[in-house]
Amino acid sequence: MTSYFNNLPGDFDEDGKVTMADAQKILAHNAINYSAVYDINGNGVARYLGDIVTFLGMMSSTLPDAPAPPQPPVVTEMLISGSDWTDPFLQKLADSGLGQGGCVISADVVNNLWVNTNQIIVRFSEQVTVDQDDLQICGGDGDYEIVGFETGTDPNGEFQAVWTTQNLVGPDRITVKLDGSVLASNSEAASPSAAGNDVTSYFNNLPGDFDEDGKVTMADAQKLLAHNASNYSVVYDINGNGVARDMGDIVAFFSSMNATLPDPPAAAAAAPTGPNAATSPALTELLESSDQEESDLLNEEEIVTIL
Repeated sequence: MTSYFNNLPGDFDEDGKVTMADAQKILAHNAINYSAVYDINGNGVARYLGDIVTFLGMMSSTLPDAPAPPQPPVVTEMLISGSDWTDPFLQKLADSGLGQGGCVISADVVNNLWVNTNQIIVRFSEQVTVDQDDLQICGGDGDYEIVGFETGTDPNGEFQAVWTTQNLVGPDRITVKLDGSVLASNSEAASPSAAGNDVTSYFNNLPGDFDEDGKVTMADAQKLLAHNASNYSVVYDINGNGVARDMGDIVAFFSSMNATLPDPPAAAAAAPTGPNAATSPALTELLESSDQEESDLLNEEEIVTIL
């Protein structure tokens, strides 16, 4: 619990400064009618000479400006990441404006394009007390099991917590929810309950869905195989090893071939649900620019020949 008080003896009219108006009040006070208000030096005698001397010593004093009220901690970023993602890949994500240490997700739906995503990173405006049970990663078939948890700082020195789960397998619509009590219980704000709302983000797990239509098809295969690998793009580095469209990416892609996002649950009708609903602007821009860099798309026979 936190309490506050202003220290300005002699400010009888409580306007934040000691002025002649306050002097008039103490000098006009009838000392016979004792009042602790005018017993400035606390000796049990109101408006004693000692009180007047003390008051004059405070004359013209002014309270400093009030500090900004304490604010509750907030979540500054939530990201998806992978424990096997390489440093070159993470640097490419940062260079592409997608996030430092992972790809930023939000209250809008972001499409996860990478096969070995297994971490959720939450960053806070200040250090908070948080533990493994405070985060829920929920898919269509229930919660994903969290197998690891740690706290630390991000590249900019900001406090963060990292939850590790098993690799996200198969097409899924995933909700990530941080218990709002983490923010409320760490708050010194006057109304910590204002910080008690859960923080929720969403993403679709469908690696290889480059055209963001909710399914992995030959059209996506054409995009991957026709991509000019010399013009690196994180979009086509499906396994996050820092090399775009290598054999590992191609194998990973075809393991997802014909996968389709499940229908959104009825209870989530109010949340963004489309296969490409409000995708991260930076990621959308990357997908569009990657389209422009492609050579003529391959036909199905050419794809089979390559494989």
